[in-house]
Amino acid sequence: VYATLFYGHQASAFCTFTSFFLLYRAAHEGRPNVWNMLLAGLLAGFSVVVEYQTAVISVVLGLYAIVAIRRVRPVLVFGCAGVLAGALLTAYNYRAFGDPLDLGYTHEVSRQFSAIHSASNPLGLRLPRWDVTREVLSGILWGPFRGLSFYAPVLLAAPLGLVALLARRYWGVALVAVAAVGWMIFLNVSYPLWQGGWCTGPRLIVPAIPF
Repeated sequence: VYATLFYGHQASAFCTFTSFFLLYRAAHEGRPNVWNMLLAGLLAGFSVVVEYQTAVISVVLGLYAIVAIRRVRPVLVFGCAGVLAGALLTAYNYRAFGDPLDLGYTHEVSRQFSAIHSASNPLGLRLPRWDVTREVLSGILWGPFRGLSFYAPVLLAAPLGLVALLARRYWGVALVAVAAVGWMIFLNVSYPLWQGGWCTGPRLIVPAIPF
């Protein structure tokens, strides 16, 4: 569905997962050349330009690069490229809002969104109660309204893939996957408008689907 819609989630998903793919090849196939690392860093950084919430995934990718590649120059190239991409976002924020750290969410004009997003909490996240967490998890993972497994039942095989990774001792790959998926689910659970508005399935966790 999202391949046909004008959202940023799928572009962000492409950026983070392609970056991870390049880092994996650099670590396990001996291809940490400058161009691969440059592209991986630009993609990780540009994912944040597209969608702020994926910043944590990009940080996880940086940690994976440090631990898995263990070479200063490739990791440095990756980091500098990511910072360069992030600089585009700060430049835009400065030009649009007068402050490089002023996120667009703080300028919502819709009453529904302005009640959630503020300068002190631009992403509008709240620490959810347990009863709310259960309701939201049910809604975004298996419920017929927004459930991921309802709209994409093939993803029910993902836990088997995780077991296979652990059995083969791909610890780093498994940790990156769990961290990426866990972070996006946590964000969705912590967002008061977890339904995602007019959409199909749980659009707010689309960046984690490839993982």
